[in-house]
Amino acid sequence: MDIVKLIIRKLEYNLTQEEEAYFKSWVDESQINESMFCRLKAIKNRGKYFSEVKGLDSQLAWKQVKQKLK
Repeated sequence: MDIVKLIIRKLEYNLTQEEEAYFKSWVDESQINESMFCRLKAIKNRGKYFSEVKGLDSQLAWKQVKQKLK
């Protein structure tokens, strides 16, 4: 599963039970994953730039996120 797409769907409250289970295991996998999701959720809650996130290349975005978290 593409975790970037799942994160977006999670933020839109639109996951299936299977996707929710996968997402939860991903978040529980590491503190970095949990922190990244919390940051994205905060951005969404502020309503800034979320529509831009939907149009991102998921592979490129994931690489950039990993680099910033190092």
